[in-house]
Amino acid sequence: MCDYGAYVEKKCMEKGLQKGVYTSLCSLMENLKIDLHEAMKLLNVPESEYDHYAEMMKS
Repeated sequence: MCDYGAYVEKKCMEKGLQKGVYTSLCSLMENLKIDLHEAMKLLNVPESEYDHYAEMMKS
């Protein structure tokens, strides 16, 4: 049986983490005057997720 509550909680946590990374990327870029790639390196964002965050920054 699927635990829908746990599924929703997991999805919300994932969205929250992504928003936190997005906010941190924006702050680093603005305050340190660095590009997105360098900010992702500083936050240890896995290279496999670079495209995902690059798309988020466009919107």
